[in-house]
Amino acid sequence: MEFIPAVSVLILISIVFIFIAQKFRLPSVVSFLVIGMLVGPFGLAIISDQEVISSFGEIGIILLLFTIGLELSFEDIARFWKVIFVGGFMQVCTTIIVITSITAVLGFPFNEAVFFGFLVSLSSTAIVMRVLQERGSVETLEGTTLLGILIFQDLAIIPMILITPLLIGQTGPSYEQLPLGIAKVILIITLIIVASIWLIPALLDRVSRERNRELFLLTIAGICFTVAYLTNAAGLSLSLGAFIAGLVIGESEYSVDALSDILPFRDLFAGIFFLSIGMLLDTRVVLTYFPIVILVIVTILGVKFLTGWLSVASMGLPPRVAILAGFSLCQIGEFSFVLASSGLQSQLISIATYQIFLSGAIVTMAATPFLMGAAQPVTDLIYRRVPVRVKDREKPGEELKREVSGHVVIAGFGTAGAAVARAAEIAGMQCHVIDLDPDAARREKEKGILFTIGDAKKDEILTHAGIGRAAILFVTVLPAKQAEIIVRRARRLAPGLPIVALGGSPGDIPVLFSAGADEVISIEYEGALRLFARALARFGLSEDEVDPLLSRIRAHTYRGITPRSSEGLPLGKIERRLEEHHIFSVPAGKGTQMAGKTVGELDELLPPDVSLVAIRRGGRTLAEVTGDFVLEEGDTLLFSGPPGRAGEVAFLVSGE
Repeated sequence: MEFIPAVSVLILISIVFIFIAQKFRLPSVVSFLVIGMLVGPFGLAIISDQEVISSFGEIGIILLLFTIGLELSFEDIARFWKVIFVGGFMQVCTTIIVITSITAVLGFPFNEAVFFGFLVSLSSTAIVMRVLQERGSVETLEGTTLLGILIFQDLAIIPMILITPLLIGQTGPSYEQLPLGIAKVILIITLIIVASIWLIPALLDRVSRERNRELFLLTIAGICFTVAYLTNAAGLSLSLGAFIAGLVIGESEYSVDALSDILPFRDLFAGIFFLSIGMLLDTRVVLTYFPIVILVIVTILGVKFLTGWLSVASMGLPPRVAILAGFSLCQIGEFSFVLASSGLQSQLISIATYQIFLSGAIVTMAATPFLMGAAQPVTDLIYRRVPVRVKDREKPGEELKREVSGHVVIAGFGTAGAAVARAAEIAGMQCHVIDLDPDAARREKEKGILFTIGDAKKDEILTHAGIGRAAILFVTVLPAKQAEIIVRRARRLAPGLPIVALGGSPGDIPVLFSAGADEVISIEYEGALRLFARALARFGLSEDEVDPLLSRIRAHTYRGITPRSSEGLPLGKIERRLEEHHIFSVPAGKGTQMAGKTVGELDELLPPDVSLVAIRRGGRTLAEVTGDFVLEEGDTLLFSGPPGRAGEVAFLVSGE
């Protein structure tokens, strides 16, 4: 089949399979593996050019490792050292030792046995964390423990990638090459660290100031692939370089913004990678070695349950946490496919062995959600049958960082956003600002305000700001079309969150309300009401008379704003006065008599029934002017008074 028709068929099949998988709450990675099996050369043979698919898949792996680097932090690693390095180290090492021993006893060469240990020791961060997120368990004791172990596995990938080429030799690993390989890594990392200190921050800062999303994305991708290429040119892997690039950018203030831009491409190309792996699975080989496949699956599940349980139990955590860890970590991880593919290409493992491994990986991944669901019933059964006297601890000694909650999220840090931040600061509330301005970010961070450089229209940015835990969200971004997108996405991510949005014209009000805002403030409309209030005040009306009228006017325009009681309002009196007055403007052109004079001096010259309401200067309307405000040529003066006074006031101002 030609390439374009084949891709069209592939996309349609993918949509159907992923939709079905979603209904059964299966990980999408399993869907891609099955799709690959179906469309590959051993299935319907819809896709015959595996090299093209594999090339795109390699991009997916580069982006996967790059995003892992973005999400990791040296600070977090230091904070979670016990969970990561004790629990994670025990889980990975015990799994490698047990699997290596089993395969060596079965007659496999030592280098292959170690390689099998690498493959089985890794678990799927994406699958485990997705299940935890769906259950709202990420911040629990179980969630933080699993996250720590998975972080160590992500770190363990790097030495595995480095050591794997050393296992290719026919007589076993070339240990003489290890110091040279380590020296290369140190040299490359040193050069990249130097670049990360002097070059990359300056580059990202300069690009960010352009406010061009395409340029920013290209810069991030350029850094990722350039570093990956440099490490590959030095004899190391592309994946290692991508991880280092992500780690470098992850330490900058642009990490969240970069991650939000890369994630869609990562998911797409990673899906292609898993699809390419599925294309390699030959069901005929699986059927031929079916008993061995079953034995491999049982071994993987059994060994990884025991090592996961042991690693958590060794830290003194409750049995229920250890049991859940055992069930949660017993699948094969995404990066095991990277290593397996490398082993196949280098002929470290045979095609039949590779096919058997793929079968075991697919089954264990698909079983993970069900196994994690069975953890609690199994725990309850054990607690009922066996007297377990263990008190559940609140947190490990070195707990994960607590997330901010009950805070104010501000999307947009213009004049309005800054005013909201200052008000929240006075009220003693924590703020988290989202904006693209790097200067504002540095300035506000010095004041203790949380600041994320990024586009608030992206789910990842809003989630990072913690809108699910926030007390309120203020959307001060203009124009209203952008604010509408932010409001819709925030409402989807946090259905119960109070949202106040800023609009430009009165026409923006119903749009933002329909998007999900609880309250909408129109700049233009509020400015007009302000002018109106100033005019009424100049007519001699008291604040008690003006405020109820403004409330009634707002009630007809804004939804969600309850007007004050209108009983006893002197509306007739106000309306009669309004009939006698109107707003008129007088330009103060060149040669105006009032140039250089103050507002106070102008007021003394005006008729008693005429009041200065506002001044327009340079495209701005100034409603709050004091008596010492100096008038200039080019100003437009807005007055309130009887219609017959307009000519008199114009002559006073301009002499015409």
